Amino acid sequence: MIILKMSQDALLKRDMWLLLLLFING
Repeated sequence: MIILKMSQDALLKRDMWLLLLLFING
């Protein structure tokens, strides 16, 4: 299930970026 793990990592990175942007803008 390498593909599943890669997709999970990508989602995690995206969520981290969204949180970072919200923190900077807020």
